[in-house]
Amino acid sequence: MEAVKLVSSDPTETRDAYRVAYIIHFLLGAGNLLPWNAFITAVDYFAYLYPTKHIEKVFSVAYMVSSVLVLLVMISWGGWSKTTL
Repeated sequence: MEAVKLVSSDPTETRDAYRVAYIIHFLLGAGNLLPWNAFITAVDYFAYLYPTKHIEKVFSVAYMVSSVLVLLVMISWGGWSKTTL
């Protein structure tokens, strides 16, 4: 059985000395969760305003649709930037 080598000895390997990747992923996670938490805290208020509507369903669908649209724009924007260089 061969041991798995976790550290590369390749001198051309780029290293994330300032932990930029971790910061970017943290900001993406926070940017994704903060609007959702705002929706969750507003559910009681909107349930009081509209007692006959299913507010939880409306919020979750609206949140997911907006997230998917932004994700598609970001993915296509990455493709556009490669073609303009």
